[in-house]
Amino acid sequence: VAFVWMKTWHAVFIASVKEHLTGLRGDPWTLGRWIRCFCQQAAFQPTAFIVLPFTAIIALPFAWAIAFYQNLSWTADGREEGLRQLYHRNWQVSCQWPGQNHKVLVWLTIFGFFVIINVMLMFNFIPSMLKTLLGVETVWTQGGWSMMNTTLWASCVAVSWVCLDPLIKTVYALRCFYGEALSTGEDLKAEIRSLRRAPAVAVIWAAALFLLSPLSTTAAESVPAASPEQVEKLDHAIKDVLSQRRYEWRLPPTEDEAQLAQISWMQKMLQEIQTAVADSIKAVVKQLVRFKNWLSDLFPKPKPKAMDGSKSSIDWMGGLRILLFVLLAAVAAALVVFFWRYWSRQKTSTVLTAQAIPARPDLTDENISAADLPENEWLAMAREQIAAGNLRLALRAFYLAGLAHLGERELLKITRFKSNQEYVRELERRARSKPELLTVFGDTVMDFERAWYGRHEVTPESMGEYQRKVERILAC
Repeated sequence: VAFVWMKTWHAVFIASVKEHLTGLRGDPWTLGRWIRCFCQQAAFQPTAFIVLPFTAIIALPFAWAIAFYQNLSWTADGREEGLRQLYHRNWQVSCQWPGQNHKVLVWLTIFGFFVIINVMLMFNFIPSMLKTLLGVETVWTQGGWSMMNTTLWASCVAVSWVCLDPLIKTVYALRCFYGEALSTGEDLKAEIRSLRRAPAVAVIWAAALFLLSPLSTTAAESVPAASPEQVEKLDHAIKDVLSQRRYEWRLPPTEDEAQLAQISWMQKMLQEIQTAVADSIKAVVKQLVRFKNWLSDLFPKPKPKAMDGSKSSIDWMGGLRILLFVLLAAVAAALVVFFWRYWSRQKTSTVLTAQAIPARPDLTDENISAADLPENEWLAMAREQIAAGNLRLALRAFYLAGLAHLGERELLKITRFKSNQEYVRELERRARSKPELLTVFGDTVMDFERAWYGRHEVTPESMGEYQRKVERILAC
């Protein structure tokens, strides 16, 4: 609980960093937001105790794992968002710019090493200064090996981490900000807001332009007209500057540019794969050569026998070398036989997979959810109930079809514990630009509650009117 509580305060700190970057005041930290942030952090952060050591052993995915858990302070900030959506959004930001991520980790590691050295020097310097200035004798000054205490090392690492962690959090917050700005343009909006906050600068510029306008007019009259060659050269220079990537990256690419970019990306990927395969083959060959040299060093060749007529000794090393090669050949043959039998068994055996037929939910059950079936299945059940004369069940099936449609369009988050009025309020937050949808959905909720929980009778006429309202929801 203390660990998740710490991570929740990290999210509060990063929220203040976000306000500084965007120039906008964030949502207030209400009790509901505190609880949501605590639950979001509790859902992901404790897994770091398993994932980070495992990825550190493998070494390759460690940078992505570090970025994922550091970015949770930015993404898991208590907003109303499902855990699955939060996971996908956080993973998408974590996978951006992997080269930059590795460089950040390298520089932060080097910086952290010097921070630890400074903290250790501080721990050694303070007792020395106490003894020199105040005459206070401590255990650190009495024994020269006191600095080798493991508790002191652990304390140095802990203090260094406290000093370094805000910097790490801020670095990854900047990565998240500029990563999300690729699709939202929030960095440009922040720059525009910063310009709006500087009216004095704008007034100075306006005054300078006003005062210098007569001088510029006089200077323009005195400058001779440019020749056609100079105009053409200037046009070429302007086109070269505008064709640079920093002026084009926010413009949507044309169809030809997109195809060329895809082809160049595929060529680059194939070249990288080819280079990786070639490097792997070279590494394998190098290891085989090293293994052969190791065997040669382990079992050196026997020295030539002396021709002095003395009795020759038994060549134990030669026999041991032959035995080792025989064992290696036996292991290689066993591996070949194993993989051959495994491959042949995979070819001959046919696996029959049984597909589970989803059971249709009971419309009289109060625990069913609109997420149990897609909208077309609910509509089919509604028509079946109309044909059977069960208009009240048909009305509920139509209502669940409308909810399922809004859930598939991510306008509603379908859960079992939400009430109908909570769905209405959620749709008002997410679909403010669709007033017709809000009105029709509110009418369908009211009609459904009157018929299902009240005593209003469902007639064929009211059933037809309700069906038309649901069709309007499906068409929005």
